[in-house]
Amino acid sequence: MGVGPIPRSAIKDYAEEYDIVGDAFDKFARIIRAVDLEYMKQVNSSSLKPSKDATVPVDDVDAVRDVFNRLQARAPKAKQQKH
Repeated sequence: MGVGPIPRSAIKDYAEEYDIVGDAFDKFARIIRAVDLEYMKQVNSSSLKPSKDATVPVDDVDAVRDVFNRLQARAPKAKQQKH
């Protein structure tokens, strides 16, 4: 059984707690979805079994930066596919 996406309700609750509303919420939700999708791809891949080693702690700056770098590398490809 694989890892599923963060529920929209959880993203909404978190955003409300920190007064993230309107356009800022839309952008915030897109960022969370993109990072969550990358995480799910890693955890649910056949080469990586879900385990405590598959998580990226929020205080591990290098690991978090690595996730964002992978997302940034995919951004040009995603823009090309939309056109």
